[in-house]
Amino acid sequence: MEHTGPYALYETDPKKESGKGVKITFGSFWFQILRAGASNPKFLAASIQHTKRFEEAVQQKSMTEEQANELMAEVYADSIIIDWGGVVDRKGVPMSYTRDNVVTLLCDLPELAAKIRAKAEGIALFRMEANKKAVKKQ
Repeated sequence: MEHTGPYALYETDPKKESGKGVKITFGSFWFQILRAGASNPKFLAASIQHTKRFEEAVQQKSMTEEQANELMAEVYADSIIIDWGGVVDRKGVPMSYTRDNVVTLLCDLPELAAKIRAKAEGIALFRMEANKKAVKKQ
């Protein structure tokens, strides 16, 4: 019988959350990501740092969708996406992994940014129990 207590369901692996991260694949390209949450101190620091730039718009509730996308792209470039592979531009030219390229890609492709955000904010990839099962299957 499989154990389904709270630790089995909710315990996460700190190394995956804020250390080496996890790899997510989209067809022929992939991203190495950390967790977007309190367990990742870089995420918290980047969120505070970049929110300051848009503080007035946040306070006045006048932030545009473009500004919100840019804010998240910068936060993710500084604290969540730590590597990538197979990423190409519109012409099929390989894009090197740099902070600026991460920001550009996420701003240009908000649907991709939303998919990455959903993975980084979720618990599934970072759960301790899920990781143990994956190791056993190998």
